[in-house]
Amino acid sequence: MAATEWLEHYINNYAGAVLLVSHDRYFLDRTVNQIVELEDQTIQRYEGNYSGFLTLKAEQIKTQQRLHTQQQKMIRHNEDFIRRNIAGQKTKQAQGRRNQLERLTRIDLPKAARRAAGLTFKSMNRSGEEVLILDQITKCYDNRILFTDLSLIIRRGERVGLIGPNGIGKTTLLRLILNQESATDGTVQIGASVEIGYYDQERISLTHDRSVLNELWSVKPSMNEETARSILGRFLFSEDDVFKQVGQLSGGEQARLALAKLMLKEPNFLILDEPTNHLDIQSRQALEQALATYPGAMLVVSHDRYFLDRVVDELLVFEPDSVSRWPGNYSSYRAFKEEQAAAEQTLPNKTAGTKRRPAAPSAFKRKKQEKTTEMIETAIHNKEAELAQLELDLNDERIFTDQTKIIDIGNAYSKVKKELEALYKDWEVVAMEIEGL
Repeated sequence: MAATEWLEHYINNYAGAVLLVSHDRYFLDRTVNQIVELEDQTIQRYEGNYSGFLTLKAEQIKTQQRLHTQQQKMIRHNEDFIRRNIAGQKTKQAQGRRNQLERLTRIDLPKAARRAAGLTFKSMNRSGEEVLILDQITKCYDNRILFTDLSLIIRRGERVGLIGPNGIGKTTLLRLILNQESATDGTVQIGASVEIGYYDQERISLTHDRSVLNELWSVKPSMNEETARSILGRFLFSEDDVFKQVGQLSGGEQARLALAKLMLKEPNFLILDEPTNHLDIQSRQALEQALATYPGAMLVVSHDRYFLDRVVDELLVFEPDSVSRWPGNYSSYRAFKEEQAAAEQTLPNKTAGTKRRPAAPSAFKRKKQEKTTEMIETAIHNKEAELAQLELDLNDERIFTDQTKIIDIGNAYSKVKKELEALYKDWEVVAMEIEGL
C-alpha cells in the first residue's frame, strides 16, 4: 500500500497528462478527474473520479430509461392515430406521421448490467460467541521475529482486515490460525462450532487436472449435475466451460471457481487472503455485496483499499515494530495517519516560538460569511433555472429523433444536478458557521 500511495502522491503532483488503466478503484478515486469507459465498441467520457463515474453512469441509465419510455408512448400514440385515420379524411396527416416514425431514431433501452459472479452466502451453522482467540502469540523464523505477544479475539459477526507491507507476517498469521504452521510461543484457539472457509491467493485448493464440474462436485458429491451447473452458471461458467480443466483456466476464472467452492461449503468464519486478486471490477462488486450480508465472522488480508472500506469494520495493522488494532475501516485509518503526519510537520514551527495571528473579530467574520451566503444563493438560483430548462429540453418531443442531442442533454443534466447538490451543501456549511458566531 505504501508504494501505491507514493504513486498517488506523485501523480497528483505531476504537471503533465496521465493515462491510467487500473482495477484499483480507490487509486482511481484519488488520482483521476476523468473516466473513459470502453463498452460495446464505444467510448464514453465522464467528468470526475471513479465514484463520480458510478453516479453519472447510474443517472445516465435512469435518464435513458425515462426517455425510452416517453418515446415508446409517443410512438404508440402516433401508430394508433395512423391506424384510425390512414383510410379516412385525415389520410395525409396519417401518412405524414408514418413518414416521421420511419425517420425516427429509436432510443434503445439501457443495456443490462454486465454479468458478474452471483455470490451468496446462505444457510450456515451458528458458531459460538468467540470465534478465534489468539493468546500471546509469537512467531520467529531462525533469528527473524515476525511478531511477539500478539493477542486477539474475534467474535461472531466481527469483520477484521489485516494490512501491512509484504513479508511482514500477515499470511503467516493466517497459516497459524489454520494450523498449517505452529507458533513459536502462545496459543491459538478456534471457538465452538466454528467452520472455517479459507480462500488462499495462490488457489492451491484447486486440483488442476480436474474439470470445473468435478472440482465443484468435490465439495458436495451428492449434488446433481443440474444443480452444479446452475451454481457454476452464476459464476459465469456456462455450457462447455464446465468441462474445461482447472489448469487451463485464467487467473480470474480460477478465482471465481475457488469462491464458488467456498460458498458451497457454507462456513461461519471466512478467512480470505487477497480475495480480489484476478477479479474484474464487476466481480469485486459482487463479492462486496455478498459479504455485506454475510452473518459470520471474517478475517481478511487485502491490499484493495476500496474493498476493505466496504467489508471490514476494524483493522489489524502490521508494522515493522508492532501490531495494533484500529477501530474503523481503511479510510478512517489513513485520515488519522495523515493528520498525525501533518501535526508532526507543524511541531517544529511551534517550538521555534512562532506566534499565532489573532482571530478576526466575530462581526467581520459574520459579514464575510453573509456575503458568501448571498453569492451561494445566487449560484443556486441560477443552477436551479438551468436544471429546470434541461428538464424541459429532455421532455421536448422535437429532440426524440436526435439521440446524440439527447445524450448530451442527459450528461449536462447530471453535471448541473451534481453542481447544485454541492452548492446546497456549501450553503448549509456556511449557515451553520454563521449560527456559531
